Amino acid sequence: KNSEMQTAAFDAYTKEMQGHIKSKNSLDAQIQSNNAFLETEEENRLKSLSTLETVVQNANSTNSGATLSDDAERQKVKTAIEEQAIRNADDVLVTLKKKGENAEKVLTINEEIITDAATSNLQQQDKNYKTQQTLNAIDNSVQVKSKIANTLGQEYPEGVSQESFTQKDKNGLMTAIITRRIVVIEGHGDVYVRTQTLQAITYSKNGQAITEFHWQKDTDGAQLEKHY
Repeated sequence: KNSEMQTAAFDAYTKEMQGHIKSKNSLDAQIQSNNAFLETEEENRLKSLSTLETVVQNANSTNSGATLSDDAERQKVKTAIEEQAIRNADDVLVTLKKKGENAEKVLTINEEIITDAATSNLQQQDKNYKTQQTLNAIDNSVQVKSKIANTLGQEYPEGVSQESFTQKDKNGLMTAIITRRIVVIEGHGDVYVRTQTLQAITYSKNGQAITEFHWQKDTDGAQLEKHY
């Protein structure tokens, strides 16, 4: 389930990144268009100035005999036209500059959104990884419940103690050899009995039948301190 969540989060992040990339490309195209427009306007302004210079030069050549006042008037008109052309060009530059600044602001905002989305995605992935590590660290094996101390565990020492005795019939003949081992672990005692008769050998734990393997495993372990 964690893997599916991570996959879904990554898909959503990928779609969001693609949308931001498209927005960025659109803004880049707008900026390039603005720059091209600015260059065109600058070329037109230079052409206008060049044309104006040509007209003025022709007028000067044609009217070379005109009075001083005519020359002054022509210069005044020329200056006014040049100043107007410059003002127009400056207005275009200011407009384009504002458009460029707005485009840069939008681009910056988009980049911040992309960065925040990437950071959020990484944080979510890191959270998912930590959750998975926690789950992996959980021991799913069967937990052994601690045994509660009992009276038997108080009467005998920690480890294994052994007692042996025989059983006889009414005629005094021995019928069985009984070996009893009391195993005490953390204050809890269990009684294991080995009964040997002429017919068979049987084993039990707290009155319930067990195998010889369990008898040896539970009462003859190296970790048990022996008191016999």
